[in-house]
Amino acid sequence: MCCWIALTFLGSSSVAMAENTLSALPVGSFVEVSYSSSGCFHSFGNNLVIRVDDEVTAELADEDHSRASMLRLSAEDVAGLDAQLEFYRKVKEGGCTTVDHITFKWHLPGESVEVEEHVDDTCTGVAGLSYNRLITKLESLMLPIKAKQLKWEKR
Repeated sequence: MCCWIALTFLGSSSVAMAENTLSALPVGSFVEVSYSSSGCFHSFGNNLVIRVDDEVTAELADEDHSRASMLRLSAEDVAGLDAQLEFYRKVKEGGCTTVDHITFKWHLPGESVEVEEHVDDTCTGVAGLSYNRLITKLESLMLPIKAKQLKWEKR
C-alpha cells in the first residue's frame, strides 16, 4: 500500500460505476479509502483498507509499514460509514473553508476495480462513525508490526 494520488473534482461526485455500500459487499471484498481534509487551521489525511471476510475490519499502516493498526467494525459502525457515503453521493455545493476529499476503490471478487471520488465542502457531518473518526481512532492504535502481519496487498 504505497502512496496514492487522488484526483478530485469540484462538486460532488464521481466516477462510480455502481452504488456500492459496505453493508452489501460480499465476503472477499475490500475497499481502499483515501481521505484528506483541509481548512483554515488543519490539513491531514490517510489511506485505509476496509475488508469483508468473516467480519468487517479496517486497517491502517504507515507508508513504510513499520506501524499498523486493525479494528473490527460493528454493524453500527458499518451503518455509520454507509450513511456518510450516502451523504457524499448527494452533496453538491457547500462553501465552507473546510474541504474533505475522499476516494473509494471498490475491489469485489471477480470484478474490475470501481473508483468513486467525492468532495465535500459543506461542514455538515452525519451521525455515527465517520471516515475521519475511523482514521483518527486507527492512528491512535498504531503499533510496531512485523512484515506480513497484516493482509496488505501491494498496488
